[in-house]
Amino acid sequence: MPDPLLSDDQLVGEWDADARLHTVTGWVAGPAGSAGVDLPGAELDIDVAEPTRTCQLLVEAPPAGDPAALPEPTRAALLRLLGAARTAALLELAAAGAGHSARLPGPAAASPSDPFEEPAAASAPHLRAAAYSSGRRFGPGGVAPRLARLGLARLGATDDDASEAARVTAQLEAAVAAVDLPADLGLARAVAADAREGGEAILSLAAVGELDPSDARTAAELAALLRRVARLPGTGRRQAGALNQLAADLDPATSDRGDLGEAAGDFDMAVSPIVSAPLATPSERSGLLRLTAAPSGLPAPEFDAASAERVLPAGTDAVVDRRSDNEIAVTLPGQAGLTDGLWARVLRRADGLLLALAPFRAGDAHPADARATLLIPAEPSAGLVVDVTVDPAAPAPAGAARRVERALAAGRRAARAQRLGDSAAATRRWTECAQAWAEAGDERRSALAAGFAQLGYVTRSGPDALVSDRLW
Repeated sequence: MPDPLLSDDQLVGEWDADARLHTVTGWVAGPAGSAGVDLPGAELDIDVAEPTRTCQLLVEAPPAGDPAALPEPTRAALLRLLGAARTAALLELAAAGAGHSARLPGPAAASPSDPFEEPAAASAPHLRAAAYSSGRRFGPGGVAPRLARLGLARLGATDDDASEAARVTAQLEAAVAAVDLPADLGLARAVAADAREGGEAILSLAAVGELDPSDARTAAELAALLRRVARLPGTGRRQAGALNQLAADLDPATSDRGDLGEAAGDFDMAVSPIVSAPLATPSERSGLLRLTAAPSGLPAPEFDAASAERVLPAGTDAVVDRRSDNEIAVTLPGQAGLTDGLWARVLRRADGLLLALAPFRAGDAHPADARATLLIPAEPSAGLVVDVTVDPAAPAPAGAARRVERALAAGRRAARAQRLGDSAAATRRWTECAQAWAEAGDERRSALAAGFAQLGYVTRSGPDALVSDRLW
């Protein structure tokens, strides 16, 4: 079997029986947040500042029966991401009914290749605690550059801070990045949709004069991208002809070239430099977001009753219980079957940062009740707030949410400057990002951003600049 696309030396697996989720955690996303890639029955998050690092992989188990009996497209994607040994170890956690985190074996062997030698079960709490510290890294990071490129392009295609030309170009780059990945990741439909929709959008922009690359290099790279998109599934003959004509208009010197060639560089491009880091917020993604936890031994946090009044029938009770150091259960008595689309969240009170998110499901012990189980970091309960929502991406209280969004936006700008090789701009942007996270109350992310600014570089591996990075 080919090498797995996620070859990080350290990944921690967990089975959540209540949510019926297989969870793999590598590192907590840093000051630029995370970027997501949707796969059949799974969602992968990578770090934006250091895109060779896995943040989290969430895999949905069947709603009933054997949790290891994954649908074939999901199993194929999981095998391609983790490899056979790690996939088997992850699914065995569910078969054993394990309720704790366990280190998955190294990518090519039954034991990890890092300096820690303690048994997996004993080391799991240590790993969880370390994932929240600011200075320790496990392994070099191993997200394949082409997969990292897809994650960054997907993020760019939905970034409200970007120009429309940049967003549309990022969508086309996502199509090209996805088609270069193994077929068993199940991305064929996404490739066709991105090529068709992005192709229509960029032709529309060109028709009204809103596609104007600022320099010859950007024009050449964009032209090369358009020629590649013209050959993708989902692009009809007429659209392909229009894309090739637009490419020739942008860069006549390369109008006879059939691929990206030297104008755009290699789409599996190599590398640029980081450290590690902390997780995504509601504004970054609308899918499942979870964190493994460090022991804390704290009482239950406050429940936001106002949130319940907005989404629950009048008179519905909610019971919040910190069942263990690293687990919170939110129970809605008598509401089983009535909570479709309802989620429980744990937010940090100071800045509104989303710490955990889980759907409501029928409880095992009391099937009439709806229950959500959330894994949380080692933070005092007094600093946490639990709420219920129909919109996982809904912002936290306005002021705190805006501060977090500003900090994340600053981090994304800094990461983009880094990919473009503009060290002076990257240093300035990381300094701004550090200040923004300090204002948002997140000392860890602030310290990481400040460290990036002092180093003058971030990642040692990962994709080079996207074409869309040049169109901001």
